Amino acid sequence: MNNNKKYICIGLIFSGTSFLISQLHIFYIILPDFIKGFLQGFLISLGLILILFGLYCETYNLVKIKNYKHKMLNKIFGK
Repeated sequence: MNNNKKYICIGLIFSGTSFLISQLHIFYIILPDFIKGFLQGFLISLGLILILFGLYCETYNLVKIKNYKHKMLNKIFGK
């Protein structure tokens, strides 16, 4: 499995976990509402970011981004 599909799978896992927390009322007694809300929002946003990044990696060539990143790091660290 290449990295693109790993990002998509991990994003789906995070989004699915958030859905299960909201639907099954997991941690209903243990956690207060503001922590549950933060956890759900964080998992949904992280899942969507990973899914979109995986889709972006599949459709576009990332060689330009990698070369730019290496040039910037070489300028910063002086190598």
